[in-house]
Amino acid sequence: MTERVLEVRVGSGLDNLRFGMDEPQVRAELISYGDVVDATAPGGSLALRTQGLDDSFSICAAFKSDGALFTLEVWRPEDVNLIDVKLYDIPLFATPVERVLARISELGHRIDFDDRWHPVLPEASIGLDREGGDDCDDDGFARHFQSIFIAPCGYYFFRRPGLDSTANGSLSDSAPLVIATRGCRISFDGYVDDYPR
Repeated sequence: MTERVLEVRVGSGLDNLRFGMDEPQVRAELISYGDVVDATAPGGSLALRTQGLDDSFSICAAFKSDGALFTLEVWRPEDVNLIDVKLYDIPLFATPVERVLARISELGHRIDFDDRWHPVLPEASIGLDREGGDDCDDDGFARHFQSIFIAPCGYYFFRRPGLDSTANGSLSDSAPLVIATRGCRISFDGYVDDYPR
């Protein structure tokens, strides 16, 4: 049995880590997973990561330039009995990749396989990583996900240039696009928030 399970909150974060939190709030939450260290790249926005609970396990938190938590990435521990991450009640690190993907698909979620190493659930703003690890199939893909990338709603959507007419159902450059997905309201006029549940 896994000692600690973290729940992905689609569109809003992971367990008590919520997008939009400031650095002191994030540090206070991350400390229970190990030492919190600065992982900011030269010239980049603030980034923090944990180390110490398990040498292979880490949570990386990236911030926007205004200091608000923007994205999270969780790396698989060597011992998944210590900690796991659940997405849609599926243990991501303890369950083989093929079973995770089949279950996500059964739940009606679209999976983008443009990059076979890193499948994406665009509507949920979730990225999964099959690269690396000690247990790989004949094609070199990890049999268990090595990390999960969690972003706010709308992260994988973008406005396509050249869609400037609304007469044929396409977008106007000045008209905001709003999409409602499971649990999220996404607006491309710069506003993204959780959809009321």
